[in-house]
Amino acid sequence: KACAIGFILALGVSFLLLNDYRNTAIGDGPLESGASLATGFSGGQQKQVLTLQAQQQGGGSGGIPTAVQSPAVIPPIAAVAPAPLPTPPPGPMALTKNCVPKCLPSCSQSARPGIPCIRGVTVWPYKSRTEWRANLGERILKAVTPVVTEQDCKGWRLFGDHVFCLRAMELQGGAALALSYGIEGRDMWSEMMSNWYHVSPRLFDCFQDPNNSPPLGGKANNGAGIGFCPEVGNGPPCYDMRYEPNRICLGHKPGIIESRKYETLASHLSNRGPLSTYAKIDVEGSEWTVLENLLASPADQDKLRTLDMEVHFGWRPASERDGQDLTEQQQLERQVEIIERLGERFHVTGSTLEVYNMGWRPWERCPTSQCDEEKIHTLGGFPLVQFAVSFVNKKVFGAPPPVMQAPAPVPAPAEDLDFNPESETCQRVYSSASSRPGTPCVAPAKGGHPLTKNFPFVKQTPWRLALGLRVFRAVTGHLTKQDCEDFQLFGDSTWCMRAMRGKNVLGLSYGIEQRDLWSEKMSNVFGMPTKLYDCFIPPSLSVPIAGKAPNATGKGGCEIYNGGHCYEMTYEPYRICLGLEARQIGSRKYETLEMHLKGRETL
Repeated sequence: KACAIGFILALGVSFLLLNDYRNTAIGDGPLESGASLATGFSGGQQKQVLTLQAQQQGGGSGGIPTAVQSPAVIPPIAAVAPAPLPTPPPGPMALTKNCVPKCLPSCSQSARPGIPCIRGVTVWPYKSRTEWRANLGERILKAVTPVVTEQDCKGWRLFGDHVFCLRAMELQGGAALALSYGIEGRDMWSEMMSNWYHVSPRLFDCFQDPNNSPPLGGKANNGAGIGFCPEVGNGPPCYDMRYEPNRICLGHKPGIIESRKYETLASHLSNRGPLSTYAKIDVEGSEWTVLENLLASPADQDKLRTLDMEVHFGWRPASERDGQDLTEQQQLERQVEIIERLGERFHVTGSTLEVYNMGWRPWERCPTSQCDEEKIHTLGGFPLVQFAVSFVNKKVFGAPPPVMQAPAPVPAPAEDLDFNPESETCQRVYSSASSRPGTPCVAPAKGGHPLTKNFPFVKQTPWRLALGLRVFRAVTGHLTKQDCEDFQLFGDSTWCMRAMRGKNVLGLSYGIEQRDLWSEKMSNVFGMPTKLYDCFIPPSLSVPIAGKAPNATGKGGCEIYNGGHCYEMTYEPYRICLGLEARQIGSRKYETLEMHLKGRETL
């Protein structure tokens, strides 16, 4: 059952519910009550389906310059490079030497997914060249090179130091918690968790002065409500969800160090369920023993859904000095082993390595190889002392994704073999650029590829043709003008006038864009109230979604607006999208068609 509701599919097909034709013979026989019949379709521009894919936004942080300048050729320097170091063991590695970043020519300064492009140098920039430092650097590069793909993650979202795997961000609301360690003056990560993913965050920092940090001082707008805060970074700190600030630092054991209070990650994960917690750790070198303790507890690892970090190799903060009587090489080897072991339960989704590398210009800073050697670097000299990296728990993906194979050919139904919609002799009845009723006149291609005669493509796949014929048959209109008592054609729609009358009829329109001529026609031509739904178009760009179109002017009341936005009947705008289930995805709300049909009468 359905209401007298018109809506346009992406293909631009118009359908008529056949309950209006109970016991009415059309064509070769009676139609079944409750079926639907195509009235016509448009061959105009198809509307694109919006999907949640990676949205690259500005950001970037860290001690390494992030100015994105990538010269095609590094300026030559009159010097002789030392002999190359040994090649590291084989495995998934970052691209090097003559690679080109995939984001060119327009690269954001955010962290990036995929295999990073890491350039080396033609002339060694340092005074010394230590083999173990380069070998450890190559191990790091291997450990933080992602293998998870955009398809695995159902899309990326990139911002600042973070690569969000959208598949992992589906846990929202009260079931999820976000823990943010290291706040500084502002904490974009916790704002994103609150405002994009509707997860309440807890903020921890014992170094930052609360007077210089609105969120840590409890002065940021707190629990403002979903959709209240501006886009992250476009205004002062603001949290849609409730956040909790704590003057506490993250440490490997609880206690007081230099008058500062430390608590453990394990204590904050107690009573948390599996895959229930998002975490960000940026604690200026205090992360290593914390991570070592985490690796010792598989149960705590399984509670983390994602882990975003800035890692600091070779740093010795106060919280890490206790019991760490190690040489520099031993310390770095320990830290590299920890980052490698994280790969046992977590996938890397991305890092800031490529953007840092694009801003690395050793030929300007060290033109005569006069610089001190970095603590840890790649074989090509690129420093890996500090960078951001994002992880996602492997259990988010369940079983390993199956190897995709080409689908088996789909056999065409017997009747489709005789159905040929293309004709060189058919005559077009209508000349307008709108959707049209009846059997469409579609001329076949002329000319084409020499190997396939008149077929325009290099290959001709039977199952694609069979499916195409089935689509064509399904959307071929069979109702006549007499059956419908007339047609009205407009844009993507073919209206059967017999269906456009009735009492208590409502129009539901999904996908509004800047203007929605369909709902205006429903209102002004057919006299029905409408409800408009769209969660993508900003209200500032859409007069009807912003509620600023003249509303309920009465019959004939729109004539004075000379074709501008206007509704003679009442319309209601909603910042809501149509979805398979009622849910929140990022900052967007989705509701089902079933919800909107609830309480509606037949037809």
